Amino acid sequence: MPDWESVEAGGAGGAGGDGTLVGGFGGQPPLCPPTPEPEILAAGLSAPGAVAVDSWRVYWLTSTSVMSVSKCGGSTELLAESPAGQGAIDLVVVAEGVFWKSAGGGSSSIRRIAHTGGDVTVVASGSEEYWGLHVDSQWAYTFVRPTIQPGGLLRAPHNGGGSQLFSSLTESPAYVGPLFGDVTHIYYWTGMTSPFGPLRKVDKQSGNPSELLSSALPSAVAVNDTYAYATFMHSVNEVRRIDLAMGISEVIATQQPSPRAVAVDNSATYWAYKKDTAGIVRQVKGGDSIEDLVDELADPRGIALDDEAIYWTDRENGSVSRVALPAVD
Repeated sequence: MPDWESVEAGGAGGAGGDGTLVGGFGGQPPLCPPTPEPEILAAGLSAPGAVAVDSWRVYWLTSTSVMSVSKCGGSTELLAESPAGQGAIDLVVVAEGVFWKSAGGGSSSIRRIAHTGGDVTVVASGSEEYWGLHVDSQWAYTFVRPTIQPGGLLRAPHNGGGSQLFSSLTESPAYVGPLFGDVTHIYYWTGMTSPFGPLRKVDKQSGNPSELLSSALPSAVAVNDTYAYATFMHSVNEVRRIDLAMGISEVIATQQPSPRAVAVDNSATYWAYKKDTAGIVRQVKGGDSIEDLVDELADPRGIALDDEAIYWTDRENGSVSRVALPAVD
């Protein structure tokens, strides 16, 4: 996997070529290989949701805070709290730090903290609604949906103090789907009167938008260099692969039991589900069969990958866990 891949809807990070983590830990990561059976890294948590991982630690959001634990388990660390009355919603981990979105009480903000904690930087804030979060090496991006005026994409430098609306819309959508990005573009869905509408592609340099396709708004999206993988719940219950250059959508799994969080690596696509039962499955690239990886979960809300393991949060059980990735035949 690429070093320090952004983690938005599940993903992985890594170390620099000299073995020193770009984020600033230094030294070598802890040696604690994952086991073939699921192991709990942290328990007794309050509604854990989004999760991310780097070479050293696992990060997750509760309803109001950002927390982490060593990949070997042990003591959990509270990195930061959202302001009073605001929830912690989206999580992205990159070399420059841990980013999350806070919202509630009539305002929203994007916040950043170092991987080891410390002072919180307010990257952007406002009285508008912020939807989604993508972070690259220079900017943090979100979608702004004002109550009255049309919205659009907002970007702000990591140190804050210079947010700008660099791609605006002529309407203010009622629904905004997952926002994600790659090296050159930002992508997001909008819906006017229902959770169905266009997937827009916005050039990071010019801010020029184009429409790739129309579909229901997905529950979650994971992206690699070529494709986006999206889960669709409710009456759709599918997993789709979207060619980000051509705007072609292909169904790769049907009749799924309410698929939600999704992650992708070079070998397979992984997603969590919850209906009558709950668990995590994967589909190897180029194959049709779906393999059960973890079952008997209560309410999985986030999944993330590294080269050795898959990590997930269970909201109902209040836990963060991992299991070794089985080899791909």
